[in-house]
Amino acid sequence: MLLLIPFLGIAALRDSFKKIEVDLPGKYRMGNIDFVYMINLDHRPQKFADASIQLLKYEICPYRVSAINGWELTSKQLDQLGLTYVPGMTPLMATCYPEEADGAPSYEFMQEYGKVYFCHHMAKGTIGCYLSHLSVLQHAYDAGYETIWVMEDDILVELDPWILVDLISHLDALVGRENWDVLFTDPDYRLAKGQYAIAKGLPKRPDFDNSYEERYSPRYTMQVDVSPHFRRIGARFGAYSMILRRSGIRKLLDFAERHKLFLAYDLDNICEMRRYACRYDVVTQVPVVDAITDNGQSEINE
Repeated sequence: MLLLIPFLGIAALRDSFKKIEVDLPGKYRMGNIDFVYMINLDHRPQKFADASIQLLKYEICPYRVSAINGWELTSKQLDQLGLTYVPGMTPLMATCYPEEADGAPSYEFMQEYGKVYFCHHMAKGTIGCYLSHLSVLQHAYDAGYETIWVMEDDILVELDPWILVDLISHLDALVGRENWDVLFTDPDYRLAKGQYAIAKGLPKRPDFDNSYEERYSPRYTMQVDVSPHFRRIGARFGAYSMILRRSGIRKLLDFAERHKLFLAYDLDNICEMRRYACRYDVVTQVPVVDAITDNGQSEINE
């Protein structure tokens, strides 16, 4: 029975998604991009205003997705979302949310079979962010979209975003329409002083091969320039601006259903994704030092 646990609760995971209903979907289309989404918490209206006004300058209207506030998730809900520790997994330091702790995290070494864990120091806000992205992916898949643009509300527009329409066509011609899953709209995640924070391997997951050779294999560490516009990549940080193909949407949803939530979304969304990034900033993120985030800390405790 323990071995069956990871494959149970798929319906519960989907039940945790935010239901997205759109009256005029054509309003959020952008050339060969079927739908433009922006994820934003209800108590952060200024962040949405600051982000969307940059796009409205170019007559691009993002659909505001009311994000899931992870700080409001109960221990019972979290138990339906996280990874259940079963025989055969590699035990790691992890986080759990015991019901008796009234929402407070417990940091411990994984040792109790049947218990639900997240990665070490995984905060509720980060879990809510992951669920918000999955909600968008489910909506897009159900709507039959082939290409979507998903943004978080801490973007920084550096070039006219309409260039993305042409870049998608260029990437189709370069590698084949069916041969890529995601295109990041900048080269990499930036730190406070503007330097790139390059992801150099696959983070540990109890249900994956945790050997050094596997986690740091070329498919997770490679960064290969394939044209003046694009770089083929493995792991990277940040999920604030991504162009996703239907194939990638399906892979990410399947991964979450089969493996449940453990790492943060940007670290967990590698799976077998064929990933590319622009070699220059089109839409990137507000520098970390200036960004307001609810992922690691509740607004109540700020």
